Amino acid sequence: MSTDPFTKEPDRWAVEARHRWWDRAACLRTDPDEVREMDALFFTNGNDKERVEQAQALCRECPVRWACLSSALIEEASRPSTRFGIRGGLRARSRKALAAGLPGTRSDREDVAEAARALGIFLIPAVPEPATPGPHDVPAAPVLPRAA
Repeated sequence: MSTDPFTKEPDRWAVEARHRWWDRAACLRTDPDEVREMDALFFTNGNDKERVEQAQALCRECPVRWACLSSALIEEASRPSTRFGIRGGLRARSRKALAAGLPGTRSDREDVAEAARALGIFLIPAVPEPATPGPHDVPAAPVLPRAA
């Protein structure tokens, strides 16, 4: 963060610019009850599939989704312990994959790819999954060395 050269205090304009996108976030609430409701939605147990999908749906309609995701990636790069919840429409594991340039898991690969395109992040191509042998496939016989 930049500092004012005269006062050595954090630059007020840099701080405001960094958080300006937040004012337009679809999840922004001011009523305390609504704030608790949003926290429960975005920072829920990852196993609650319905709430995760609700949070991701709200993010998909958000005008500042990519700024939110970018902010999350920057924050999590320096403090990985902050990686939790839904931010920018992605789960924590998806953001971790995106930050590493990986395509994500089978269930979130499309979301990670969309985010990578939006943020200009190059993803390492996914390694194709090994083909499952069919009932008529015969494994190749091992080649044994010849006895001299």
